Amino acid sequence: DTLKLEAWFWPAKSLQHGCRTWSAAIYFMLRPKQWVQKAVDARLAGSFPPDFDPTRTVGMPIRASDKCFGHRVRNSAPGERQCLPPEKFWAVAEKIREYDPTVDTVLLSSEDRSWVAKLTQLAAASAKKWRGGANKGDHMTG
Repeated sequence: DTLKLEAWFWPAKSLQHGCRTWSAAIYFMLRPKQWVQKAVDARLAGSFPPDFDPTRTVGMPIRASDKCFGHRVRNSAPGERQCLPPEKFWAVAEKIREYDPTVDTVLLSSEDRSWVAKLTQLAAASAKKWRGGANKGDHMTG
């Protein structure tokens, strides 16, 4: 499939090529400055294992603290729902690993320190060895 040069500059000629043109333009205009890209890369490097392979990874982004009934966050609404305990989340990771034994890494992200700590403990106590990482940039205000 060879693209004609004019298709990139005249989106009306082809919707597919027009979308590519706009995508390329937006990507170019919104690219981060070098110093921002370096800061993002440094933060990501500290969050992932050195030989990170996304095909062998379970991601666990968890919103806990003020989302759950019974939370202890001051100056917050009373919560929106009953949340599952960390053990239930960990059971899902273990089930995924049963289905695909090559999965050996879990990445945690949460605004609640206690959840990250609990899930880290569950990973360490697991019969199967897990590698892990957590977003080093999380403020964990919960």
